[in-house]
Amino acid sequence: MKKLLCTLACVTLAIAASAQGIEGIGVHGGVGTDVQLGLGVGGGASILLPNSGRTPIEVGLDFYCSNTSVTTHSGTMNYAYTDDTVLSLFAVTADWLYSYEQGRKGIFYIAGIGAAGANVSWTHSSPQDTTYNDSGSYTGGGLLAVPGIGYAFGTGLELRLQLPILVVFGETTLFSPMLNLVAGYRFP
Repeated sequence: MKKLLCTLACVTLAIAASAQGIEGIGVHGGVGTDVQLGLGVGGGASILLPNSGRTPIEVGLDFYCSNTSVTTHSGTMNYAYTDDTVLSLFAVTADWLYSYEQGRKGIFYIAGIGAAGANVSWTHSSPQDTTYNDSGSYTGGGLLAVPGIGYAFGTGLELRLQLPILVVFGETTLFSPMLNLVAGYRFP
């Protein structure tokens, strides 16, 4: 996992260093949900690269963590079953910002892709049914697609509604759509 994160960070820095000028540097943070409606938080930093009069590209390094706990009751004895899941994600992303212009107010659209490193750990427990008790963790790398819509206030402040879709490959395949509300500020 450490090697993957180091590789992702190096790729981001290499893209930033090779850019012919940077239009802005941004920071952002947000809240969101995972597929089980667990609450998650995240944040990151990005650079806005000029793209020769075409759609600007934002390259960033992001992190996201969510913690989900679901308790169900079943059976004639009404046993309680609890599933706890923690997702930690680090990603390098490239977002194309359609209809976006630095310093201009208005709606813009996001089409992003990325590479991610993720760790998922889980615990299944039941005080009454001990055959259900289990725990484990999984670490893998994967791909990230990030469609979304945003609003720039013209002062550097931005709000975004994004639907990151994570597909992690490794011992097993994990598909995890999320819904995030993100606030950010871009420095010129």
